[in-house]
Amino acid sequence: MEKKPLAICFFVCGLVFAGLTASASHANVCSLGTAEPPFLQAGVEPNLLLMIDNSASMYDLAYVNAADDASGYCYDDSYASGSSYAGYFDADAWYAYESGRFVKTTAPAACSSPTYKKSSGGADEICLKVSGSTVSAFAAKGNFLNWAASSKMDIEKKILTGGKYDAANGVLVMESRGCLERRFIKKTAFDSGGHLTLAVRPPTAAEKNGTTDNTTRIEIYPVSSTGYNHAACQQAV
Repeated sequence: MEKKPLAICFFVCGLVFAGLTASASHANVCSLGTAEPPFLQAGVEPNLLLMIDNSASMYDLAYVNAADDASGYCYDDSYASGSSYAGYFDADAWYAYESGRFVKTTAPAACSSPTYKKSSGGADEICLKVSGSTVSAFAAKGNFLNWAASSKMDIEKKILTGGKYDAANGVLVMESRGCLERRFIKKTAFDSGGHLTLAVRPPTAAEKNGTTDNTTRIEIYPVSSTGYNHAACQQAV
């Protein structure tokens, strides 16, 4: 009778230790269940460096002829109808100047009996109506307007975000400092003689709508046989 408690004790202890028997464990391996597609070649690890320039020079015009620039700043007459110029304007669309902005149009009034026009391959690109000494109507293809007024910042913003957008008025806003805060002259010849001379500049202090307003301004000078005389201007300076 005295041996029964001891036997029960050994039996209970055996059951307890039986539950503590060691079992195999497995590490979590990330490569399990993954594989590279057989049609892909092994290459370098992905590596992307994006550099964005936000300096004041980005407000300079994007299209500047190197030959003209070498002879003096702030002048360009290199527009080529067969070349493509990026910017906010659709290259093949017409834009008419109305109420301080360029509006897309399908049948510009300026091209109905224009005083001056520029065409390429039988297709009009620029139409200008003049009444006395005043421009009464002006329209141009987007490709020309991009060449004339697009800044580096305009193109950068178009690539990254679609452009600077004025939600209140539903328009894209071009920004430029012209030529170091002065006028940048753009010139091209009309078909019937004479030259169109434009000046691209930033807003004056009185025109600014806030300290961050750099909205591009475009001035049209009177049409003349030679247009802006860059060489004479440089000599005078």
